Amino acid sequence: FQNNNPPNANPEYLNGAMDEVRISNSIRSAGWILTEYNNQSSPSTFATLGVETAKNVFKMQTGYYVGTGAAQSITGLGFQPNLVIIKADTADGVGAVYKTSAMAANTTLYFTATADDTSTQITLDADGFTVSSSANVNAANVRWTWTAFGGSDCTGAGTFCVGSYTGNGLASKALTSVGFTPDLVLVRGSGNAVAPAWRSSSMRSNIGQYFTATAQDATGVLFKTLAGTGFTVGNNSYVNTNATTYQFIAFRKVSGALNVGTYT
Repeated sequence: FQNNNPPNANPEYLNGAMDEVRISNSIRSAGWILTEYNNQSSPSTFATLGVETAKNVFKMQTGYYVGTGAAQSITGLGFQPNLVIIKADTADGVGAVYKTSAMAANTTLYFTATADDTSTQITLDADGFTVSSSANVNAANVRWTWTAFGGSDCTGAGTFCVGSYTGNGLASKALTSVGFTPDLVLVRGSGNAVAPAWRSSSMRSNIGQYFTATAQDATGVLFKTLAGTGFTVGNNSYVNTNATTYQFIAFRKVSGALNVGTYT
């Protein structure tokens, strides 16, 4: 680099290296020059970056633990679950138990016709979950298999959503709080000693299913449609008794990850 200013003066040479040379054809203010200097001289104090906010990305883990009869925590999932399902590999307990982040803190529900449990059998933690000493989730020397889902996102970008609604007892009730059109919905009423009902997008309109040995409903009193940003239920007590709180779980199909269908 050679500086000839004024012209025909003795040239001056830079004895060094230059990096990120910028040429400007406009006059820069003193503030602009000072900002450039501070940015280059001490980047760590020039600006402070906050913690990146993670998106609600769908996650799933499965595993097992051996019951101890005393409260124990299952960790290492890498996320805080929004849904945990647990069942003994044996006939212990009362069948599959589940907990969602939309439920009251002390509540767990069952996939069988069993009344709600309000003794805090399952707690959802930052990196897993904790089971109490209850024989329904932690009988000693029994292997318990679990599946956990995270990333509940009840918006148009979501894949998985947990939530609740209050029944009105009318012939139909539309739920739009899912945020996306689900391909699988499970619903169970709090306080009802009944198993959940469910519907998938592979079923014809007005068809709903049970988790028990019961013929499907094809009259629309369970489910009518999965459409828009949610689903519509009928007035069956499984899904829509007036003033009853219902918990729902909704999934959307994702290529290579989630799908629904039928077979013969």
